[in-house]
Amino acid sequence: MKSIIQFIMICCTLILSFAFGTNIFAAENTEKTDTQEQIHKTEESLEITPGENSIFIGKAEVVHLFDNTSWRPYYGAIVKYAPAARTDWHTHPAGQVLIVTDGTIITGTGSGLVQAAKTGDIVLCPPDIRHWHGALENEGGAHIAITGFKDGSLVTWEEKVNAKEYAEAIAKITK
Repeated sequence: MKSIIQFIMICCTLILSFAFGTNIFAAENTEKTDTQEQIHKTEESLEITPGENSIFIGKAEVVHLFDNTSWRPYYGAIVKYAPAARTDWHTHPAGQVLIVTDGTIITGTGSGLVQAAKTGDIVLCPPDIRHWHGALENEGGAHIAITGFKDGSLVTWEEKVNAKEYAEAIAKITK
């Protein structure tokens, strides 16, 4: 599974660099290093933080993979959700890609669309689409999130996804 995730990360990095018009092989390196070569981050070096109560409902964990830089205009993280955990409503000014790595991830949009994405599925969220994502009631889940960076911003957080909204979303996907 680890090699699949690594392969997906490489593919996404290449796809996003071309989509955002950056040349990752020739651009200035702004990471904290003295070299202009590739940077290898070990699993042990990654920052892991609990999901903040101000933007999550329930227990979640965020594994920070990489920040945006002058040559990489997007941020990467793995988000792990306990059963029934979810994000608040939010938007991304430059869009977001989710790659489900474990379990089932539910996504809901402001237009009422609710989808269930399973391990290996990819969710493509265009810029400024109001949405949320999280886990099923009785099953945790995880995804890689690659989020575009635009005008100094990755995300605009909004209100909580309330219990009624979450229950209605679950009902839509379990029919």
